[in-house]
Amino acid sequence: MEPAWKSPVLTDRLNLPDLERAVAAAGRRNLTIVTAESCTAGKLSALLSEAPGAAEHLHGSFVTYTKANKVEALGPHQACSA
Repeated sequence: MEPAWKSPVLTDRLNLPDLERAVAAAGRRNLTIVTAESCTAGKLSALLSEAPGAAEHLHGSFVTYTKANKVEALGPHQACSA
């Protein structure tokens, strides 16, 4: 099975070294990472999960498609911007 980071949907813009840098930066700043995705169907969080150290900093992902689910999971303010 191909790793998620090789997905053609995201690899034209993101690659594993970019995501490794993002996870490392979160670690240096003692930050956590949470994603909210729709059309990517969770692929961004899948990509992030493959970076070294992700288990310590990636705390979750919301994958929502309908506006009702976005409002329920993320609140009205975030849902309006998507």
